[in-house]
Amino acid sequence: MVHLRRLGAGPLAGSVTYPSEYIPAMRICAVAVGDYGTGYCIDKPRDAADWRLPVPPGRWWLWAWPEDGSGVPGRHSQASDCIADGRHGCDDHAMRVLEVGAGETRGGVQINDWYADPEDGINPEPPRGEPLPDH
Repeated sequence: MVHLRRLGAGPLAGSVTYPSEYIPAMRICAVAVGDYGTGYCIDKPRDAADWRLPVPPGRWWLWAWPEDGSGVPGRHSQASDCIADGRHGCDDHAMRVLEVGAGETRGGVQINDWYADPEDGINPEPPRGEPLPDH
């Protein structure tokens, strides 16, 4: 097995929000664009907003699934910046692709779009979860 550190694994980091008075325990995953079964996941306890997730170089979608199974997953979408700024008319729920280069760190990523209709785009089940890479 090749260690992903040698491939230049780097972390994605940010925060997750939830439309409630609390943030439920979450499974946060970076899912490979074009391969919904491949992903790197971490579990966060209730009310834990900040997350850090090492991934190998590639193109990723970010999702958050409430551990209690309620509702559709949250996503990092085209609407994420609009939602984070508290603006109105945040209607573009298309997934935003994050491209990560070798050794690159991407911070400030919001997983905050809980408003997409499941028919508007991809709502996969959580991926099987690959072992987290060294970083």
